[in-house]
Amino acid sequence: MSVIYLTHPVHGAKVAISEHEAQQDEMYGWSRYEPEAPAPATNAFAHPLDHDGDGRLGGSPAGEQSTRRRGRPRAAPEE
Repeated sequence: MSVIYLTHPVHGAKVAISEHEAQQDEMYGWSRYEPEAPAPATNAFAHPLDHDGDGRLGGSPAGEQSTRRRGRPRAAPEE
């Protein structure tokens, strides 16, 4: 009996027990994968401390690709 590993972007992973079952599943969006195969490298030159992918270590300085802080807006100074 053969074992064929399949994965789907919505449903996760499953095992097909025949070539016919695997072919049917592939028609519905499943794709084959080898669990023992090494995972493809996303970017071989990326540094592990480049958290936001801008080529610099650490985060970006304030104002560059930053998002507004959440929370209560500051109160206007009373005069």
